[in-house]
Amino acid sequence: MNVTNKLTIVPMTEGNMLDDVAELHLDAFAGHLNALLGSGYAKALATWFIRHHGAIAIAAIDENKKVLGYALGAPVGYSTRLNRDLCWGVAARIITRPWLIFNTQFRSVLIERMRSFVGLQQNVSHVLELPEPSMSLVAIGVASSQRRRKIGQHLIQAVETKARDLQMRSLVLSVYESATAARRFYEQCGWQPCSMVTKNGETLKYWRLLDYTPGVALDSDDVH
Repeated sequence: MNVTNKLTIVPMTEGNMLDDVAELHLDAFAGHLNALLGSGYAKALATWFIRHHGAIAIAAIDENKKVLGYALGAPVGYSTRLNRDLCWGVAARIITRPWLIFNTQFRSVLIERMRSFVGLQQNVSHVLELPEPSMSLVAIGVASSQRRRKIGQHLIQAVETKARDLQMRSLVLSVYESATAARRFYEQCGWQPCSMVTKNGETLKYWRLLDYTPGVALDSDDVH
C-alpha cells in the first residue's frame, strides 16, 4: 500500500525487518510484559503473526526500507493458540529474568495468559456482543522520532482495510487505562471505549464496527 512518496505500508517479513520491529516494540511497550521479556520474545511474537493464517502483520517503511512503525492483529480468540505456541520461550526468558516475578503488573498479565493457555479467557467479541467475526488489534507502534507524521493513522487504516478483506465485521483492542495519549489516538481514529466491560486490571476495551455504510455515523447503542 503506497501512502506517500516516502512512506509505504507493506506486509511484515522475517529477517532484518524483525530487528527494527523488535526495537520499536520494546520502545512502544516499555515496562509492559512483552517488552520486559526482551527483543528475542518481541521477534518471536512478530514471527507468529507473520506465519499465522488470517493474522495481520504490517510495517510502515521509508524509502530506505527502514521500519518506522508496525501493527499486529488476529481474529478474536487468537491468544490461546499464541500463548501455547510461545509458552516455552516465555518460560525460558522468565528463568533468565527471575526478578520479573516481583513486578506486580507482570504477574497480573502472566496470570491472565495462563488462564488463556488453559482456555479460561473470555471471548471479547461475545462479551461486547460485537458483530462476528471480529479482529483483535494486538499491537501498534511507531518510532519515537516519527510520531507526528500520522504513521499511526496510516497503520490503523491499513489494519481496518485488511480486516475487511478478511471478511471481519468488527475490531477490538485492549489499552491501559493510564495510556491517555493512546486512548485519545484510538478515539480520533473512530474507535469507541466500552464502559459495559469490566476492567481487566488497568486495561480497557475499545471497539470499531467495520460493516457500516460510509458516511453514516455509528451509534454506540449498536454495542452493548
